[in-house]
Amino acid sequence: NYYLIKQIDAGDTTAKVVAQINLDDWKKDLFVEFSNESATVLQTVQMVLPAGWSVIDYSLITKRRTIPTSDTTKDYNVTALEILEACVSTYEVRFRFNTRDKIIGIINPANYQPQGAFATRDLNLKKLNYKGKSDDFITRLYASGADGLTFASINDGKDYVENFSYSNKIISAYWSDERYTDKESLLEDATAKLAEMARPSRSYQCEILDLANTNPDMYGFEDFSLFNVITLVDDAKSVRTNYQVVER
Repeated sequence: NYYLIKQIDAGDTTAKVVAQINLDDWKKDLFVEFSNESATVLQTVQMVLPAGWSVIDYSLITKRRTIPTSDTTKDYNVTALEILEACVSTYEVRFRFNTRDKIIGIINPANYQPQGAFATRDLNLKKLNYKGKSDDFITRLYASGADGLTFASINDGKDYVENFSYSNKIISAYWSDERYTDKESLLEDATAKLAEMARPSRSYQCEILDLANTNPDMYGFEDFSLFNVITLVDDAKSVRTNYQVVER
């Protein structure tokens, strides 16, 4: 990738340099009153693709969603990069940039499956910090779309979805999004949204020996690249769980 230097903190013999990936092509053009008219994520990216760039869709997501919300359509004046940022939350995708060859890839993190990489104190785990919270924990989600749209007619008369995979308590919340004009899409996304909220949020911050790079012949499978799913062995809690790499 090509990067832009944003900060330099220089001493007599050393310097700390902060750089960001060069995405100026995606900030060049302004799209006035932009709307994707309920398109797929691939179609949306193609609408704002800078000159000379190409897109590869690895996500295989075919659902159609609207960007922006209906109440901001007339004053939604944004750059291509801001539209990509909207796609992240709307379609639950991520983007991988190759600024040298001018290629953008659409990634669906949900497609990644465990490939054999693991972290354990006996091999490569140097430091481990656990964080957990249940502030947003719910088991029932009521949902509505544009003009009070619900999915009750295709959901046994219920305008809510439930998920008791972690707890059998009924803890309710309400979600409304005016972009939804299709009851099937509303039901699909409400179910996915609840699946994330129906379990307490848990994450680990780890310090790992990068054996895949230091000894690829023996440990090439220990690949902790972004979005890969690895098996984390927390011997202090006697827990063995699959986690996705979301930050490096």
